[in-house]
Amino acid sequence: AYHDPYLLHRLDVAWFGGVERSRAELLRALRPYVEAQLERGALLKHIARHLLGLFHGERGGRAFRQILSEGAHRPGADWALIERALEVTEAFAARDAAACARAGALTKTSPHARAFVARFASVAASNHRHRGARGCIVDRSR
Repeated sequence: AYHDPYLLHRLDVAWFGGVERSRAELLRALRPYVEAQLERGALLKHIARHLLGLFHGERGGRAFRQILSEGAHRPGADWALIERALEVTEAFAARDAAACARAGALTKTSPHARAFVARFASVAASNHRHRGARGCIVDRSR
């Protein structure tokens, strides 16, 4: 779970209910805590190291880790660095969503795509549906 902290969120939603939130939403919800710790004299590097795995396995995850790793130790590092890292991951997501839209597919982050995968995962291959490039769910039967 340390290398993929989002797993804990997904398990929490699966076991106890609730709404699955995006990684960016969860991280932005942490902002008041981070800013309070920085005001108390904590260094961002001590907080950011626990966030490095948040985008594990996601496009833009390497850039997210790189921005935090290279900047968190610098004097004066603050929440703006985390926002900059988030912007990079959101740019990757936007490019992927645009590519999926051009392909006429649903993105894997779409609620419709998640519902599709949950309902039809076992029969996806027989229905000529599969995950295409960039995690899009593509219907090849059209």
